[in-house]
Amino acid sequence: SLVLIVPLISFLSWLLFIRSGYTYAENFVLGSFLFGLANIFRIFIFIPLHVMMPAKTTLIDLGFQILFLFYFIVGFRQFFKNHMVWTVIKSVVLFVLFIVLYWVLMIAYAYTKIGILDLMG
Repeated sequence: SLVLIVPLISFLSWLLFIRSGYTYAENFVLGSFLFGLANIFRIFIFIPLHVMMPAKTTLIDLGFQILFLFYFIVGFRQFFKNHMVWTVIKSVVLFVLFIVLYWVLMIAYAYTKIGILDLMG
């Protein structure tokens, strides 16, 4: 599932910021950088918080998601140099589309693995 995250985020950012003139490959590099740095932050900050305060897992995850979105907004703003309002709107749309598409792909994969959905015939 982690293999899907960067290509999916990169594809959506390429679609939403298509007027910027950057290619999918350039969006892939940006997505890799932003996602990699966010995961380093998660490892050193949020995982220890989960260990120290397991009862606050939902709140910690929500905090990470908000910071993750803010980090992507800043990264997209610096990279694409769009107006801040459009960058925020496009980033929120990207995250909503990402969540929906990611779960659709995960559910479709699970159905194919357990044999409920037979795509071969």
